[in-house]
Amino acid sequence: MELAEGGTFGELLMEIKKRFSSAMPPQLRNKDQETFNRALWAMRGKDRLSEMNAGLKEGDEVQFFLSLAGG
Repeated sequence: MELAEGGTFGELLMEIKKRFSSAMPPQLRNKDQETFNRALWAMRGKDRLSEMNAGLKEGDEVQFFLSLAGG
């Protein structure tokens, strides 16, 4: 996905929601169906992305995981 230079993790989530919202499985959404499920988390390399203002740069690969069971 292309983000503006200096794009953030929060902007990435907004872009994903905008592009794929209707195709996203319901498990990825909170009960309100408007926001991402809190059990969804993301990694960039070995770093967990949790802050919406975390900066992204060209070439970053972000992987998403959904915790389905207790830890």
